[in-house]
Amino acid sequence: MSFKTPLLITGLTLALSLTAAQAFAGCEQKTEAAAGQSIADAVASQIRDKVPAQHKRLIKVQDCEVTKGVLTANFTYNYINDKGAYAVDGAARVVDGKVEISKLVRPAAIMASIESNYTE
Repeated sequence: MSFKTPLLITGLTLALSLTAAQAFAGCEQKTEAAAGQSIADAVASQIRDKVPAQHKRLIKVQDCEVTKGVLTANFTYNYINDKGAYAVDGAARVVDGKVEISKLVRPAAIMASIESNYTE
């Protein structure tokens, strides 16, 4: 193997990664924020029959990609109701502005503590 072979392999690998990065672009902050709001509304609507009162909603988008105009995202949707704080994990696609929830894990209780209540 000559000296040029590793350079050629490195160059090809870099070119392929740049091409892949363009094909699977991450979301810009503005796009992710808008998608997060739409996804949060869709999840709230989908679980409303089981959880009618949802207060202080929050969504965390773990990853967000746009491929050929289709946005995909994995997320955690948090809310508070009269029984406590809950989190719902899921995945969604946004196609032509419409949210499709492709995976939704049932609500799990969030256990939290207040530091001022901690004593040794």
